[in-house]
Amino acid sequence: VLLKTHQVVHKFAAHRPDLRDLLVPNEIPTNVVLGVTDILVTDYSSIFFDFLSTDRPIVFLTPDIDEYSGYRGLYLEPDELPGPVVRSEAELVAELRRLDADGVSAVVARRHAAARKRFSSHEDGSATDRIIDIVFRGKRDGYRVGPPQKDDRVSILIYAGGMRPNGITTSLINLLDAIDHDRFDVSVIFRKTYAHAVIENQRQLHPRVRQFARVGGMNGSKFTHLIRRLSVNRGRVSTHATNPAQSKLWDDEWRRCFGDSRFEYVIDFAGYTAFWSTLLLHAPGAHRSIWMHNDLAADAQRITNGRRRHLKDLRAVFSLYGDYDDLVSVSPSLLKINAASLSEYAPNGRFVAARNLMNPSRVRNGMTADLIQEATDPETGEVEPWAIELSAPDRRVPTFVTVGRLSVEKNHARLIRAFAIVHEANRRCRLVIVGDGPLADELRKLVERLGLAEAVFLVGQQANPYAIMAASDCFVLSSNYEGQPMVILEAMVARLPVVTVAFGSVADALPPGFGLVTDSTDEALADGMMAHLRGDVPAPFFDAESRNRTAIEEFERAVQLKGAAKRVPHNSLGSRTRQDRQRQKSS
Repeated sequence: VLLKTHQVVHKFAAHRPDLRDLLVPNEIPTNVVLGVTDILVTDYSSIFFDFLSTDRPIVFLTPDIDEYSGYRGLYLEPDELPGPVVRSEAELVAELRRLDADGVSAVVARRHAAARKRFSSHEDGSATDRIIDIVFRGKRDGYRVGPPQKDDRVSILIYAGGMRPNGITTSLINLLDAIDHDRFDVSVIFRKTYAHAVIENQRQLHPRVRQFARVGGMNGSKFTHLIRRLSVNRGRVSTHATNPAQSKLWDDEWRRCFGDSRFEYVIDFAGYTAFWSTLLLHAPGAHRSIWMHNDLAADAQRITNGRRRHLKDLRAVFSLYGDYDDLVSVSPSLLKINAASLSEYAPNGRFVAARNLMNPSRVRNGMTADLIQEATDPETGEVEPWAIELSAPDRRVPTFVTVGRLSVEKNHARLIRAFAIVHEANRRCRLVIVGDGPLADELRKLVERLGLAEAVFLVGQQANPYAIMAASDCFVLSSNYEGQPMVILEAMVARLPVVTVAFGSVADALPPGFGLVTDSTDEALADGMMAHLRGDVPAPFFDAESRNRTAIEEFERAVQLKGAAKRVPHNSLGSRTRQDRQRQKSS
């Protein structure tokens, strides 16, 4: 028995007396050890791919496979691995004895042969000889040499944002489902994470989309990074293009992430983080677009838990707008708001609009789910009390519902106060608030203070809010501002009447003939909810598929995907030339 540890782990194992006769020195290459190994025992390491070419047995010791697969993921499922999978040392000993006595079983042999054919069919000891002959000596005779793969599709790289459960993530997933992947070669990039909710959203991305997870940090000296951070803090990130050391820092980071890859279009679909907005500007020769999902001037001033959480990053992002070709708001009304409030950062002609897409099938399928099953804890079997209330057919009462993050801009407090007025006049009604966020505790206290604990349910974040919509009667929105609120569109797909306060882009969110728009006061919102109880809020059929077709056309037009894109000259570092920046200032 030999033990070959990871090179970082070796120093912690080297001093242990019980390992003295087993531990392979760090300086001996792993492949040398594999060459003299009869049976490889490993866990989830990719080392088994290297060992496949020996055609010798592999045993997988995986005591923590349930936990590991949940937060790290597996190359292959256990029944696909090219060897027996055991969970304990006792099982391992028994399997090794069985291998010694009987050899590899027929089932395992078939899995091993399939894996070797799939992953190492050309590993016969002469692969390097063939590479040298073909690449460096120009030899072709006797070798199977094919042309490099050619892809004529237009290449697009999209920064996906944090991919947390929110409207931006939903909009991106819907866009990538709708885009024509026969025309466009789409890649997305995001920060690597182990957060379960984020990984679930990544799994929902269209299978033809290439996914890059950024790992590790930037190179560069501490002084260079100090200058970078100071520029962000001051809200002026122009040094990424004007300071040679800063330009090199960002170009090196682009090269670290993408090597020599080239994209014709790059899109910052989130538009909230200075780091990513700056990095995409160093895509050599690309057409650059950045998305604006909200009234961003207002969002920069939003206070959460006593601080303006977005102010620093957004000020820095605003300073980069002049370097982007397209500033894309998610509705025509929002375009006017952002173009007016952010006009000092870019010429008016750069501001364009492209509405977000939706997934009507997901809404309709979610509405058919069993609410009790959705709200049942899989481990304890307990059902959430609010789900029992909503599902009881003999206790059906008028139910208002809203879905959104519990944060300042959504102003759920106004909704709760308005509902208190409605509830005072009609005790047979209730309010369901779906979502989570920093104001959750504050809103629960408000519900208690107003004596509404039996009528207002704060149900938290839900993977399927549409089952709750299906059990409700009217959708209500009380936001201070919105970009293109997907929840209103989803409520219309669910055929729910919509009551919303007036916000800047409400005309684009709620088409004429749909729902009711009220003034932004507690009393006016309460009057709108009372209008629903009287049957005065319309909910006609909403053609979501037709809207999506229009929205994807707007997307292509906004970033100039149709026809030849207008190219902007770049210098060798990937940033704009000084002459080009001067022309922008003049325009």
